[in-house]
Amino acid sequence: MNRVTLHRLIVPTLPFFLVAACTTPQAFYSSPFNGNNGDYQTIPLVSDSVRSATYASIALWSGNANTHGHDYYNAFHMGISRSHNLGVIQAWYGATVTWGGFTLGHWDTTGASNNSSGINFGPHPVKAVNYLNSLVGTYYFGGEGFNGGMNAVMPFDGGEWRFIGFETSLNHEIGNYLTVRQNMPDTVATLDVRSDFFGTLGLTTELVRKTNTGQFGWRWGVGWAMGRNYNFLNIADNGTHVGGYGYIDFAFHWTLHRYTGFFLINTATKANAFHLGFNIRL
Repeated sequence: MNRVTLHRLIVPTLPFFLVAACTTPQAFYSSPFNGNNGDYQTIPLVSDSVRSATYASIALWSGNANTHGHDYYNAFHMGISRSHNLGVIQAWYGATVTWGGFTLGHWDTTGASNNSSGINFGPHPVKAVNYLNSLVGTYYFGGEGFNGGMNAVMPFDGGEWRFIGFETSLNHEIGNYLTVRQNMPDTVATLDVRSDFFGTLGLTTELVRKTNTGQFGWRWGVGWAMGRNYNFLNIADNGTHVGGYGYIDFAFHWTLHRYTGFFLINTATKANAFHLGFNIRL
Protein backbone atom coordinates (compact mmCIF):
# COMPACT_ATOMS: atom_id res chain seq x y z
CA MET A 1 0.00 0.00 0.00
CA ASN A 2 1.63 3.27 -1.12
CA ARG A 3 1.53 6.69 0.48
CA VAL A 4 -1.18 7.99 -1.83
CA THR A 5 -3.47 5.11 -0.89
CA LEU A 6 -2.84 5.67 2.81
CA HIS A 7 -3.56 9.35 2.40
CA ARG A 8 -6.88 8.60 0.72
CA LEU A 9 -7.86 6.21 3.53
CA ILE A 10 -6.78 8.28 6.50
CA VAL A 11 -7.59 11.88 5.60
CA PRO A 12 -11.37 11.38 5.14
CA THR A 13 -11.59 9.82 8.61
CA LEU A 14 -9.82 12.66 10.41
CA PRO A 15 -12.96 14.79 10.91
CA PHE A 16 -14.64 11.85 12.65
CA PHE A 17 -11.76 11.40 15.10
CA LEU A 18 -11.52 15.15 15.73
CA VAL A 19 -15.23 15.31 16.46
CA ALA A 20 -15.01 12.27 18.75
CA ALA A 21 -12.11 13.88 20.62
CA CYS A 22 -13.79 17.27 20.98
CA THR A 23 -17.41 16.44 21.62
CA THR A 24 -18.62 16.61 25.19
CA PRO A 25 -20.79 14.03 26.97
CA GLN A 26 -24.12 13.22 25.39
CA ALA A 27 -27.57 13.40 27.02
CA PHE A 28 -28.96 10.04 28.20
CA TYR A 29 -32.43 9.44 29.68
CA SER A 30 -33.34 5.88 30.60
CA SER A 31 -35.38 3.84 33.07
CA PRO A 32 -34.82 4.49 36.80
CA PHE A 33 -34.55 0.70 37.17
CA ASN A 34 -31.24 0.78 35.31
CA GLY A 35 -28.73 -0.15 38.03
CA ASN A 36 -31.59 -1.20 40.31
CA ASN A 37 -32.36 -4.61 38.86
CA GLY A 38 -32.77 -6.41 42.18
CA ASP A 39 -31.85 -6.75 45.84
CA TYR A 40 -30.13 -9.59 47.67
CA GLN A 41 -32.26 -12.74 47.95
CA THR A 42 -31.85 -14.89 51.09
CA ILE A 43 -31.70 -18.65 50.43
CA PRO A 44 -31.42 -21.36 53.14
CA LEU A 45 -28.17 -23.33 53.11
CA VAL A 46 -28.13 -26.85 51.71
CA SER A 47 -27.16 -28.06 55.19
CA ASP A 48 -30.19 -26.33 56.80
CA SER A 49 -33.25 -28.29 57.80
CA VAL A 50 -35.41 -25.69 56.02
CA ARG A 51 -35.85 -26.71 52.37
CA SER A 52 -38.19 -23.91 51.26
CA ALA A 53 -38.94 -20.52 52.75
CA THR A 54 -40.96 -17.37 52.11
CA TYR A 55 -39.40 -13.95 52.65
CA ALA A 56 -40.62 -10.38 52.90
CA SER A 57 -38.12 -7.62 52.12
CA ILE A 58 -37.72 -3.87 52.29
CA ALA A 59 -34.87 -1.75 50.97
CA LEU A 60 -33.83 1.86 50.46
CA TRP A 61 -32.28 2.78 47.13
CA SER A 62 -30.11 5.79 46.42
CA GLY A 63 -27.92 6.66 43.47
CA ASN A 64 -27.19 8.73 40.39
CA ALA A 65 -27.97 8.16 36.74
CA ASN A 66 -27.81 9.28 33.14
CA THR A 67 -24.97 11.56 31.98
CA HIS A 68 -22.04 11.38 34.42
CA GLY A 69 -24.39 11.05 37.39
CA HIS A 70 -26.09 14.27 36.30
CA ASP A 71 -29.40 13.11 37.81
CA TYR A 72 -30.11 11.30 41.08
CA TYR A 73 -32.86 9.38 42.85
CA ASN A 74 -34.06 7.90 46.14
CA ALA A 75 -36.62 5.11 46.40
CA PHE A 76 -38.33 2.62 48.71
CA HIS A 77 -38.56 -1.01 47.60
CA MET A 78 -40.68 -3.88 48.94
CA GLY A 79 -40.98 -7.51 47.91
CA ILE A 80 -42.24 -10.98 48.68
CA SER A 81 -40.30 -14.03 47.52
CA ARG A 82 -39.97 -17.78 47.77
CA SER A 83 -36.69 -19.76 47.95
CA HIS A 84 -36.16 -23.50 47.39
CA ASN A 85 -33.26 -25.86 48.11
CA LEU A 86 -33.30 -28.73 45.62
CA GLY A 87 -30.01 -30.45 46.48
CA VAL A 88 -27.30 -29.13 44.19
CA ILE A 89 -29.73 -26.58 42.72
CA GLN A 90 -31.34 -23.62 44.46
CA ALA A 91 -34.14 -21.51 42.98
CA TRP A 92 -36.02 -18.38 43.98
CA TYR A 93 -38.66 -16.04 42.57
CA GLY A 94 -40.69 -13.11 43.80
CA ALA A 95 -42.73 -9.99 43.14
CA THR A 96 -41.73 -6.41 44.01
CA VAL A 97 -43.11 -2.87 44.18
CA THR A 98 -41.06 0.33 44.12
CA TRP A 99 -41.75 4.03 44.47
CA GLY A 100 -39.49 7.05 44.78
CA GLY A 101 -38.32 10.40 43.44
CA PHE A 102 -36.07 11.02 40.43
CA THR A 103 -34.38 14.44 40.19
CA LEU A 104 -33.28 15.80 36.82
CA GLY A 105 -30.24 18.04 37.21
CA HIS A 106 -29.31 21.35 35.61
CA TRP A 107 -27.11 21.54 32.51
CA ASP A 108 -24.29 24.09 32.61
CA THR A 109 -24.44 26.37 29.53
CA THR A 110 -21.40 28.52 30.37
CA GLY A 111 -19.22 29.01 27.30
CA ALA A 112 -21.53 27.04 25.05
CA SER A 113 -20.98 27.15 21.30
CA ASN A 114 -22.18 25.17 18.30
CA ASN A 115 -20.72 24.73 14.85
CA SER A 116 -22.65 24.59 11.58
CA SER A 117 -22.66 20.79 11.54
CA GLY A 118 -24.73 20.65 14.72
CA ILE A 119 -21.90 19.06 16.76
CA ASN A 120 -21.73 20.70 20.19
CA PHE A 121 -18.50 21.96 21.70
CA GLY A 122 -17.87 23.53 25.09
CA PRO A 123 -18.99 22.38 28.54
CA HIS A 124 -22.63 21.60 27.68
CA PRO A 125 -23.39 18.38 25.81
CA VAL A 126 -26.54 19.03 23.79
CA LYS A 127 -28.00 21.63 21.47
CA ALA A 128 -31.36 21.56 23.27
CA VAL A 129 -29.90 22.52 26.62
CA ASN A 130 -32.55 25.18 27.28
CA TYR A 131 -35.31 22.64 26.80
CA LEU A 132 -33.59 20.13 29.10
CA ASN A 133 -33.10 22.79 31.76
CA SER A 134 -36.82 23.47 31.65
CA LEU A 135 -37.28 19.89 32.96
CA VAL A 136 -35.12 20.38 36.07
CA GLY A 137 -36.92 19.10 39.14
CA THR A 138 -38.01 15.98 41.02
CA TYR A 139 -40.44 13.52 39.48
CA TYR A 140 -42.28 10.53 40.88
CA PHE A 141 -41.49 7.04 39.63
CA GLY A 142 -42.62 3.61 40.68
CA GLY A 143 -43.31 0.19 39.35
CA GLU A 144 -43.96 -3.48 39.91
CA GLY A 145 -41.65 -6.29 39.00
CA PHE A 146 -40.70 -9.93 38.96
CA ASN A 147 -37.29 -11.26 40.05
CA GLY A 148 -36.07 -14.84 39.86
CA GLY A 149 -33.01 -17.03 39.57
CA MET A 150 -31.24 -20.34 40.07
CA ASN A 151 -27.87 -21.39 41.54
CA ALA A 152 -25.69 -24.46 41.25
CA VAL A 153 -24.26 -25.19 44.72
CA MET A 154 -21.08 -26.81 45.98
CA PRO A 155 -21.20 -27.39 49.78
CA PHE A 156 -18.00 -27.40 51.84
CA ASP A 157 -17.17 -27.67 55.51
CA GLY A 158 -18.62 -24.58 57.14
CA GLY A 159 -20.54 -23.20 54.19
CA GLU A 160 -21.23 -23.43 50.49
CA TRP A 161 -20.16 -21.94 47.19
CA ARG A 162 -23.00 -21.03 44.89
CA PHE A 163 -20.48 -21.13 42.10
CA ILE A 164 -22.69 -20.19 39.16
CA GLY A 165 -26.10 -18.60 39.14
CA PHE A 166 -28.59 -17.11 36.73
CA GLU A 167 -30.82 -14.15 37.58
CA THR A 168 -33.45 -12.09 35.82
CA SER A 169 -35.39 -8.95 36.68
CA LEU A 170 -38.49 -7.70 34.82
CA ASN A 171 -39.90 -4.29 35.75
CA HIS A 172 -42.88 -2.23 34.62
CA GLU A 173 -42.41 1.49 35.27
CA ILE A 174 -45.05 4.08 36.13
CA GLY A 175 -44.86 7.74 37.14
CA ASN A 176 -44.29 11.17 35.67
CA TYR A 177 -40.56 10.63 35.08
CA LEU A 178 -41.71 8.14 32.45
CA THR A 179 -44.10 10.77 31.09
CA VAL A 180 -41.22 13.26 30.79
CA ARG A 181 -39.22 10.80 28.67
CA GLN A 182 -42.20 9.91 26.52
CA ASN A 183 -42.95 13.58 25.80
CA MET A 184 -39.40 14.57 24.84
CA PRO A 185 -38.94 15.60 21.19
CA ASP A 186 -36.79 13.22 19.16
CA THR A 187 -33.96 15.75 18.73
CA VAL A 188 -33.21 16.82 22.31
CA ALA A 189 -31.30 13.78 23.65
CA THR A 190 -28.78 11.31 22.34
CA LEU A 191 -30.69 8.46 23.96
CA ASP A 192 -34.25 8.79 25.26
CA VAL A 193 -35.81 5.47 26.27
CA ARG A 194 -39.59 5.87 26.25
CA SER A 195 -40.44 2.27 27.09
CA ASP A 196 -42.05 1.45 30.44
CA PHE A 197 -40.29 -1.95 30.50
CA PHE A 198 -36.82 -2.61 31.89
CA GLY A 199 -35.46 -6.15 32.12
CA THR A 200 -32.09 -7.73 32.82
CA LEU A 201 -30.38 -11.10 32.53
CA GLY A 202 -27.32 -11.83 34.66
CA LEU A 203 -24.82 -14.31 36.07
CA THR A 204 -23.83 -14.54 39.75
CA THR A 205 -21.42 -16.28 42.06
CA GLU A 206 -21.71 -16.32 45.85
CA LEU A 207 -19.67 -17.52 48.82
CA VAL A 208 -21.62 -18.25 52.03
CA ARG A 209 -20.31 -19.16 55.49
CA LYS A 210 -22.48 -20.79 58.13
CA THR A 211 -22.61 -19.45 61.70
CA ASN A 212 -24.24 -20.71 64.90
CA THR A 213 -27.13 -18.31 64.34
CA GLY A 214 -27.38 -18.17 60.53
CA GLN A 215 -25.02 -17.26 57.71
CA PHE A 216 -23.05 -14.46 56.10
CA GLY A 217 -21.54 -14.06 52.68
CA TRP A 218 -20.63 -12.15 49.57
CA ARG A 219 -22.27 -12.20 46.16
CA TRP A 220 -21.01 -10.84 42.84
CA GLY A 221 -23.08 -10.36 39.70
CA VAL A 222 -22.72 -9.24 36.12
CA GLY A 223 -25.53 -8.77 33.64
CA TRP A 224 -27.06 -7.03 30.68
CA ALA A 225 -30.20 -5.05 29.92
CA MET A 226 -32.75 -6.67 27.65
CA GLY A 227 -34.19 -5.30 24.42
CA ARG A 228 -33.15 -3.08 21.53
CA ASN A 229 -33.72 0.09 23.55
CA TYR A 230 -30.55 -0.70 25.49
CA ASN A 231 -28.45 -2.62 22.97
CA PHE A 232 -26.71 -2.05 19.60
CA LEU A 233 -26.52 1.67 20.42
CA ASN A 234 -23.16 2.60 18.89
CA ILE A 235 -22.99 5.97 20.67
CA ALA A 236 -19.74 7.96 20.95
CA ASP A 237 -19.72 9.65 24.35
CA ASN A 238 -16.83 11.90 25.35
CA GLY A 239 -14.18 9.66 23.83
CA THR A 240 -15.83 6.41 24.95
CA HIS A 241 -18.16 4.03 23.13
CA VAL A 242 -21.57 3.01 24.45
CA GLY A 243 -22.68 -0.15 22.70
CA GLY A 244 -25.20 -1.41 25.23
CA TYR A 245 -26.30 -1.23 28.86
CA GLY A 246 -25.05 -3.64 31.53
CA TYR A 247 -24.20 -3.84 35.22
CA ILE A 248 -21.76 -5.22 37.81
CA ASP A 249 -22.87 -5.55 41.42
CA PHE A 250 -21.57 -6.67 44.80
CA ALA A 251 -23.60 -7.58 47.89
CA PHE A 252 -22.68 -8.40 51.47
CA HIS A 253 -25.29 -10.08 53.69
CA TRP A 254 -25.59 -11.33 57.27
CA THR A 255 -28.39 -13.58 58.55
CA LEU A 256 -29.31 -13.85 62.22
CA HIS A 257 -31.98 -16.51 62.74
CA ARG A 258 -34.90 -15.33 60.53
CA TYR A 259 -33.49 -11.89 59.73
CA THR A 260 -31.07 -10.87 56.99
CA GLY A 261 -29.50 -7.47 56.55
CA PHE A 262 -27.66 -6.59 53.34
CA PHE A 263 -26.07 -3.80 51.38
CA LEU A 264 -25.58 -3.87 47.64
CA ILE A 265 -23.50 -1.69 45.32
CA ASN A 266 -24.38 -1.65 41.63
CA THR A 267 -22.32 0.02 38.92
CA ALA A 268 -24.24 0.08 35.65
CA THR A 269 -24.00 1.87 32.33
CA LYS A 270 -24.87 5.48 33.12
CA ALA A 271 -25.93 4.69 36.70
CA ASN A 272 -24.59 3.93 40.17
CA ALA A 273 -26.76 2.59 42.99
CA PHE A 274 -26.51 1.76 46.70
CA HIS A 275 -29.12 -0.48 48.35
CA LEU A 276 -29.56 -1.00 52.07
CA GLY A 277 -32.15 -3.65 52.92
CA PHE A 278 -33.65 -6.20 55.22
CA ASN A 279 -35.21 -9.64 54.60
CA ILE A 280 -37.33 -11.60 57.08
CA ARG A 281 -38.30 -15.25 56.78
CA LEU A 282 -42.04 -15.58 57.32
